[in-house]
Amino acid sequence: MNQAISIITTLGLTMSMLAGCGTPKTGSTGSSSTTTKKNVTLSYMLSQGWIQVAFQHLGAKFEAESGIKIDYQVIPADQYFNVLMTKLNAGEAPDIFGSQSGKFDIVSQLNIEKNGVDLTNEEWVKRMDPLVKEQLTTNNKTYGLTIFDNLPVYPVLYSKKIFASLNLTVPKT
Repeated sequence: MNQAISIITTLGLTMSMLAGCGTPKTGSTGSSSTTTKKNVTLSYMLSQGWIQVAFQHLGAKFEAESGIKIDYQVIPADQYFNVLMTKLNAGEAPDIFGSQSGKFDIVSQLNIEKNGVDLTNEEWVKRMDPLVKEQLTTNNKTYGLTIFDNLPVYPVLYSKKIFASLNLTVPKT
């Protein structure tokens, strides 16, 4: 339940932050007072396993309130990073993209200073967990936020059947 709330809250923050990202259209006088967000679409590329029903519902609500459409580009999980790297290297990055990386990868693979938006001055950055923020920061600039729980869990699981058949015990070191 906490993860679902975290996902919805973070996506809401992301969508509201991006509300100003579209290119405004101006009247014939060039005045920005007639700014509108009609016909603006943000592309959001993500891996197949990352899309949640809550994202789509929140995206629909965001579109209804802002007029900005979200084009979900869902890539099969086994192809996601190859497609993302190809797009980044070709200079055709989607407007929003996800990654499962930390400080090393955002610099060496994503070339985040070239391909990402500096979010350092956003109000919510001050509230980020310092350890998470460190993984999304390079040269004192923060380039992302975490959608999921701040503490990723990558467990190693042991099969009871194999341990029993081989008369093994759980490793102590």
